[in-house]
Amino acid sequence: MFGRLEVYGNPLFSGDVVGGLQQLKSAFPYGFGLIQRYIRCVVESDTPNRAKGSGIGVVYQKVTREGRLPYPPERYAAFLVRRAAALRRWRYDIWNSARSELAGASLELRAMRKLGCDPQQFHFVTNQILRYERLIKKGVGSRLLK
Repeated sequence: MFGRLEVYGNPLFSGDVVGGLQQLKSAFPYGFGLIQRYIRCVVESDTPNRAKGSGIGVVYQKVTREGRLPYPPERYAAFLVRRAAALRRWRYDIWNSARSELAGASLELRAMRKLGCDPQQFHFVTNQILRYERLIKKGVGSRLLK
C-alpha cells in the first residue's frame, strides 16, 4: 500500500509501481492527488479488458515475463494520472468528448515532463493531443467520441 493506493502483485511489479508513484509524489503532487482520490488499487493481472474494474477505481496491468511493468515506472505513473483524470470525468458524466480527452492527455504529458520521462515516449501522447485539437477546431469537441 502506498498512501491510499493498494498494489497487488509480485514484489518486482509492486516495487515498480510504488517507485513510480514516489517519483510522482515529489515531482507532480497534483497528479499524485488525483491518483489517490480516484484509483483504489493497481492489480497485476492478465485481464485483457481495461474497462473491467474502472467503475470502482481498479486498474489491471499485464506484466512482462520477468514480472515487471512493461514501461518504465515514471511512465506508468504518468499513465495512472491520465486514468485518474478519466475516472474523474466519468464520475461527473463528462466522458468521451474530444475536449475531455484532450484534458486527460495534457495531464499525462505534463506528468511525463515533470517526471523526466524519455522524450521518445512523448510522441504517442503528443499525437493524441494534436488529434483532439484538430477535432475541436472542426467543431466536434463536445460530441462523444467513438
